[in-house]
Amino acid sequence: MRSASLRTRYIKVGLLFYVAWVVIFILEGFYAVKLPTSDPTLWIDLQIPVVAEFAWVYVSCYVFPFILLVITSDWHRFNTALWAILLCTLIAFLGHVAFPVAFVATGARVLAVRTVSEVHL
Repeated sequence: MRSASLRTRYIKVGLLFYVAWVVIFILEGFYAVKLPTSDPTLWIDLQIPVVAEFAWVYVSCYVFPFILLVITSDWHRFNTALWAILLCTLIAFLGHVAFPVAFVATGARVLAVRTVSEVHL
């Protein structure tokens, strides 16, 4: 198979994977929000400030599979990365449902205009 057609095939596979992942992520969130939660915050956690300007690091994980599509030419590694993301997500979903937590917002900022980072926090 030609490299260009192989890349096109994997772009389709990546998009299908991503759409399915987002749908499952949203459905799991709707289910988990109804579960009783606990707050595992320790005293040391309250000493660590939340810096909204660094939320982009967290949000960037959602585009990670697409970065792989652009930079890879080894499709076995791409498959391995997709399986790793799938297994890590499955473990995270199971943990999220088994041990639902909620953190109390402390020192919340009141702003007329919120930054993109604050929207995601």
